[in-house]
Amino acid sequence: MREGGAVGDRQAAPESGAGAQRDLLCELIRKLDEIGVMDFEPIIRDKISRGNFTAVFLLQCLEAIGAQFIKVSE
Repeated sequence: MREGGAVGDRQAAPESGAGAQRDLLCELIRKLDEIGVMDFEPIIRDKISRGNFTAVFLLQCLEAIGAQFIKVSE
């Protein structure tokens, strides 16, 4: 089990499951589109599920969700 509050750590939503994950993905795609990052859902879904994406994509996602800072260490 990981400790700390790393980016991406979140408590399970009460409605957790495939439907909730898809809703979160659709919301992320919408927010990415709002900041000018236009990509198809399958491509974004594959990047996230494989964990194979660039630092630029990570920063774009963080900007899209409104992250203001990242705590790297204590």
